[in-house]
Amino acid sequence: EKAKCTVCGQPYGDVDPNNHDLINHEAKAPTCTEIGWDAYDTCSRCDYTTYVEKKALDHDLVHHDAQAPTCTEIGWSAYDTCSRCDYTTYKKIAALGHTEVVDEAVAPTCTETGLTEGSHCSVCGEILTVQASIPALGHRYGLWEHAESGKHQARCTRCGAVAKVDCAHIALPQTDPDAEPITLCPICGHRDNADDLVRVTDAKAKGAYGNLVVFITGEDEPNRFLTVAFEWNGRLVQPRNTVTVTLPAELLDSCDLLLIASDGTETQLVPKITGDLTTFTLDFVVENERLLARLLRMQQKA
Repeated sequence: EKAKCTVCGQPYGDVDPNNHDLINHEAKAPTCTEIGWDAYDTCSRCDYTTYVEKKALDHDLVHHDAQAPTCTEIGWSAYDTCSRCDYTTYKKIAALGHTEVVDEAVAPTCTETGLTEGSHCSVCGEILTVQASIPALGHRYGLWEHAESGKHQARCTRCGAVAKVDCAHIALPQTDPDAEPITLCPICGHRDNADDLVRVTDAKAKGAYGNLVVFITGEDEPNRFLTVAFEWNGRLVQPRNTVTVTLPAELLDSCDLLLIASDGTETQLVPKITGDLTTFTLDFVVENERLLARLLRMQQKA
């Protein structure tokens, strides 16, 4: 009796009983974590196979050193990666952030610059808030007083420093042409060969740069006058515009104000009286001549 196929039961005579119906399977290379195999065959009718498993390769590790984080950049611990796949043990360490320290402000003085408040990082030294420079204040002088021949002085109200500056002399007009010339300083009120003038501390002005300085002669003098000027750091400054001056009205009781020009001519002013104040306007530029001080004669009303 002829042999029969163990699968289909049909006789096959002298045919090789291992005449498989082969199916080819492509190879698959193993990976670090998965098995693989070479190309192999199986039979469609039985469990015949040439399959041979290849073991997973495991990772080909590459070591990486640790990197400490900084204030602004991330870091990491030591870690491994695989040269064949994306396997990694890398773990990021967040940047630390700055540790801020306040740089205190430095107040300026009369002669030294100052600084605004700032800050920096105590770890890396990076400047977080820049300290801006503040200009020196400069001296703020009080009233200027006669100091010695040809000079006046004042003390700084902030630091106490004393400055001496040459007086700004102007000549006084004289009613007696044979009289000895008298000069005065409209900043400190000093007169050569005569009593010093009296400062008018309640005087105010609008429209000029600098500190207003007004002096008046003593009440017992027959030839009375006012001086009006502006100073800065003990020196006369030139007003560029018309200036409005306000004085206590009692200073001018029973007096007319006569504005004295540089050539000695006089022009009457008409002040405006409001309550206990009197106001008048002065121009320090007359016919293109720039004047540093104005003289006003106080003429007793008839």
